[in-house]
Amino acid sequence: MSLLKATTLVEILIVMAIFSIVALGTVNIFIVADKMWNLDMGLIELQVTARSAMERILKEVRAWDNVVIENTTFPKFTNANGTITYFVNVIDNKIIRQNATTNTTIANNANFTIYNISSDKFYNITIYTGKNIRGRIIQFNLTEAVRLRN
Repeated sequence: MSLLKATTLVEILIVMAIFSIVALGTVNIFIVADKMWNLDMGLIELQVTARSAMERILKEVRAWDNVVIENTTFPKFTNANGTITYFVNVIDNKIIRQNATTNTTIANNANFTIYNISSDKFYNITIYTGKNIRGRIIQFNLTEAVRLRN
């Protein structure tokens, strides 16, 4: 007489419960990893935006002989060749570079300030960037000190 062994319904249910717990844990790990990936990529994008805008503004400030900062909200750089103004378009939240003929977007999702730190020749320029990623607001601020040539 041979005894056939078969799995019972209870054994199948226990195996399915264990498998479900392992599967849910694995899916949870992937969801958390995806959220972290998106936040990190968003932060990298903000850093690249702020650094490229800062580099462009600093390059221009250092290159011009006569920089007149009349208003820290809308700094104007003037010399014999003309005037360049940087301002923030509050509707689109963009930093704009304006000269006599064109308006050029320097950075999206950004704002900036410029203020005097010690004398007329030393200024701090700060660029603020921010973004909403999946309901979380992330921000990045970059500050550089610059000495004017004039």
